[in-house]
Amino acid sequence: MVFGLIVLATGALLSWGAALQAVVIAVASFVGAGKFAILDGLRSSAPLGVWPLAHVVILGDVITMLVMLANMHALYRARWVGRRLARMHEASSYVLRANPWMKRVAWVGLAAFVAAPFQGTGAVGGTILARMLGVSHLAILTAIPAGSLLGCYPMALLGRYVQESGFQKIAAHPLAGVGFFAVLVAAIVLLGRRFTGANLRKREAVAENPGDPKS
Repeated sequence: MVFGLIVLATGALLSWGAALQAVVIAVASFVGAGKFAILDGLRSSAPLGVWPLAHVVILGDVITMLVMLANMHALYRARWVGRRLARMHEASSYVLRANPWMKRVAWVGLAAFVAAPFQGTGAVGGTILARMLGVSHLAILTAIPAGSLLGCYPMALLGRYVQESGFQKIAAHPLAGVGFFAVLVAAIVLLGRRFTGANLRKREAVAENPGDPKS
């Protein structure tokens, strides 16, 4: 309801292209693009820049969190959604095992989980993780928005920097630009595997199926 009103206001005050972009980015951030969807604002033809899109993603995280909190049991009973949530629950258990510090500082750990720009983090996984950590509703209502803000604002700042000066530097030194982004992607992948417990999952799969060539 709130998001729909914001979309209508965006269309009426700015343009319907901007309203459509806001909807697309909200959906993209939910289904897998995460905070990287904010970088869509770098397109020269984009109706909305990186800062408005950062707030779209933050709002989407808050709405997702509220929907999850209000309908968690019903969502788990739904066939397709329930299976997806069960997989995310399993993934969250690996996150906790790979990062035991999260249990000691649950609020900070929850905010860090939502802020991290890795596959599987965000408001949906954060709400599931919060249930596993046993934190209060007040902690969830504050930690997830805080984590979303801490994750989206640096992404918008990066996008703004690239927009203002990065393009010129990349044009002047294309190999250096390619190298920088290659290192950035590699760091995100490696840190993401460590943070989300992907390496731990792979080791356990090998231990359970030592003769499986896929392992």
